[in-house]
Amino acid sequence: MDHLEAGYTSAAQIAERTSVNADALRRLMRHLTRIGILDQPHEDRYRPTPLGLHLKAGHPDGVREWLDIEGGVGRADLCFVELLHSIRTGEPSFPVQFGTAYWADLTDDPHRCKSFDELMARRMTLAADAIADAYDWPSLNSVVDIGGGDGTLVMTLLDRFPGLRGAVFELPGRTGRADAGDRPSDALARFQSMQGDFFDGVPDSFDAYLLSSILHDWDDHHSALILRNCAKAAGRRGRILIIETLGSGKPSTESDLRMLAYTGGRERNLDEIRSLAQSSGLCVAGVHPAARRSIIECTPNG
Repeated sequence: MDHLEAGYTSAAQIAERTSVNADALRRLMRHLTRIGILDQPHEDRYRPTPLGLHLKAGHPDGVREWLDIEGGVGRADLCFVELLHSIRTGEPSFPVQFGTAYWADLTDDPHRCKSFDELMARRMTLAADAIADAYDWPSLNSVVDIGGGDGTLVMTLLDRFPGLRGAVFELPGRTGRADAGDRPSDALARFQSMQGDFFDGVPDSFDAYLLSSILHDWDDHHSALILRNCAKAAGRRGRILIIETLGSGKPSTESDLRMLAYTGGRERNLDEIRSLAQSSGLCVAGVHPAARRSIIECTPNG
């Protein structure tokens, strides 16, 4: 789409610029015309349709980046060719397709890791304000975002609530990005980047522990371990804030299959999250809608 927008409108021109086979590209472009991605106003001259423009690099919807088969998500979708393995066994199909677990595959390739981080940051940028509006954050002194990626959510909270201290807890090598960029110096002064593995434990002494789109990546056993580690660190007075997309009580079936195929995880409704929390020594104290997501507030049992 970017080449078409730049004025290279024939298959031959684009093939020369991209070092691909011109005949094969022409056949692809004819098909894209048939399905409404391209228009063909003249012989071997093409232009994107309004639908096709969504595939431009940098489009706000991020469709191209999500579908990029060299990126952290588009590549992973290729494991659906082995979905039958997941249906037969209940185990992820990604390792069958690629020979390694999803998270190890990301970590081993800087390009895919960067692609994944950018996609998650873009998604969180769209959601962060709604999350900031949905909860009584000023009632807290400190929050830590467990597995919080580049810190988009925490930095939004620090920008909005000047009395709040925040941290991101991430794997070694995945931290340090949150303090980059154009941020108020006061917010940066209240931010901390921390390293570790949430299966081994998480830092204590925070008022709230955020788990934003984390539990759906894991099966019940691993999710319960994450929750127990957060509960231990939170103590009797801390809160665990699970941020997930409940989908009006019916989680996305598409995302649920993706979690199964990628990692063996699952999307959960509120009752399933409540049961998971109870098995981890927590109880659901409240649910706070945040646009398409919900903040499920958990406190220690007893």
